[in-house]
Amino acid sequence: MNNPISSIFLSMTWVYDMQADPGERHNLQGEHRDRVKELVALLKKQVADGRSTPGPRQHNDVPVDIWKLNTMPGANPALLDDYGREHP
Repeated sequence: MNNPISSIFLSMTWVYDMQADPGERHNLQGEHRDRVKELVALLKKQVADGRSTPGPRQHNDVPVDIWKLNTMPGANPALLDDYGREHP
């Protein structure tokens, strides 16, 4: 992986095999990039829909920042928002 943006994103995601690694010591996100991409897309949809259950779209009570960008001063959200996408 030569894309520095992908490296930043991967450092912000964690995937563990809870049966084999209950202590969460071996992050598998780099080995399961497609699955991480699917899960991030699902999370974004659930946030946009205001719910994770079936039903009509709802308004979120508060703004939702799945990346917690407020903890990273100077971070460009556009660069962190799309897993694995090449940016100029």
